Amino acid sequence: MTQSKRSTSKLKKTVGWHRQLAWVGGLLLCLFIVSAMTHPLLTWTGPQPVKMRPPSLSVGADSLSSLVNVLKKHNIDRAAFVKLVASVDGPVLQVTEEQHAPRRYFDPISLVELANFEQRHVEWLARYYTGQADTPIRAITFQTEFSDAYPSVNRLLPVYQVEFDDASNLSAFVYTELNALAALSNSWRTRLQFVFKNIHTLSWLNGFDNARVILMVLMMACVLGLSACGIGLLVLLKNRKMPTTQRRVHRAVAYLVCVPLLGFSISGLFHLLHSAYGDEDRLMQVNNMNGLSELVVSSTLQSSGSLTSLSLNSAALFETSDGQLLYRLSEAHKTTGKPMTQTQRFNGISQEKQARYIDALTGRESLMDDQQAASDVLAKLDVSGEVISAQRVTHFGPNYDFRNKRLPVWALTLDTQETVFVDVNTGIIVDRSNALKRAEGLSFSMLHKWNFLRPVMGRKSRDAVLMTVLCVSLVLVITGFVLLLRRRKQQTQQS
Repeated sequence: MTQSKRSTSKLKKTVGWHRQLAWVGGLLLCLFIVSAMTHPLLTWTGPQPVKMRPPSLSVGADSLSSLVNVLKKHNIDRAAFVKLVASVDGPVLQVTEEQHAPRRYFDPISLVELANFEQRHVEWLARYYTGQADTPIRAITFQTEFSDAYPSVNRLLPVYQVEFDDASNLSAFVYTELNALAALSNSWRTRLQFVFKNIHTLSWLNGFDNARVILMVLMMACVLGLSACGIGLLVLLKNRKMPTTQRRVHRAVAYLVCVPLLGFSISGLFHLLHSAYGDEDRLMQVNNMNGLSELVVSSTLQSSGSLTSLSLNSAALFETSDGQLLYRLSEAHKTTGKPMTQTQRFNGISQEKQARYIDALTGRESLMDDQQAASDVLAKLDVSGEVISAQRVTHFGPNYDFRNKRLPVWALTLDTQETVFVDVNTGIIVDRSNALKRAEGLSFSMLHKWNFLRPVMGRKSRDAVLMTVLCVSLVLVITGFVLLLRRRKQQTQQS
């Protein structure tokens, strides 16, 4: 067979496959594009918090001393988290005995347990973040599972859903351990999320995970095949003049979006398979503390002038792997008075200036630092592997993204090639990643979300570029359908 005949045969096969995949592949591509458009719309048009920073608190040595007295008085010997947090009434002691149970609160002055305080605390936090000072509240619900309004991408559980009685059905999801707003939703956002989840990820098949994955793989294989054939035609027909305006437009648009569509498809398929079958542990591993009722109040701590009126994010108990109990004081950055922007919130800005450790028994400042504490958490939770490097993470990125909510954390790289992210403020492992997960995260971040543009133009402009590419891709699909209908009409007339 001559070179010319081989080229002609290859062209016929490519055209044939492109036409066979065009109707189904084009329809699927159209559905993926339209559902993908809801994601930037969620950011642009969804409800936004009025306050981006958590409330801060000021504590002195007397507040830390009362922490021990509360534990002894109420016979609290074991807990996951013990910390002083800001509240509407000033600092209160928050005790989390079980990770997924409601938390208990105590007055650090009177040492009395504050009955039903969490509901009041949740309402205060919801109004603080939303600015809804006078809007009636329809309901406050303790939520231990994810839902359509609060999907699993948010990761934090349990949360309280605070439903405001307004026209938009505004809901604030509050995570009390961090005094954080985990998510903000309303009727419009819930509808957009419904479209995205049920069309883009086929979440209506949740509960039949293998069937969902198989169906999505087939759908994406069809789109990939259509894209590959289209790129093949661009190469094989690069010098051929198109006889009609529709075909010229179709080819011109294909040149613009063929590579982005291929990137979306490949990274999406990688993300799907890794999310379904990748070896990853999303559950937080908690460093439970024991022997709390045996603590004694230190006179050194009570008389310490260095602990007076510190501006803190929190003051928490931290237990080392050898059972030593320390106070970890998270000193807050001094703010300039300027509110945090939405972009800064998504990028992540550490609220912590530095941390100090105080021995809970002696009251003296400890030599422990955060890096040592992070390694100690791994030892207590029996994580295998030796730490070969440690880095303080103060911003979100491909390997540690916004969904984790916590900053700063420590990224410890082990000799097993695993990276473990530790929140030393509460002594927990937030996330873990291996080489495969890091590759998937980088692929999804760069090829699917185009985060390589964020340092150049920011998040909003990046979203605008993505939306433009998606709209141009829709033009590609529509002109393709026009050509198919025109060809079918010609075939009908000829027959």
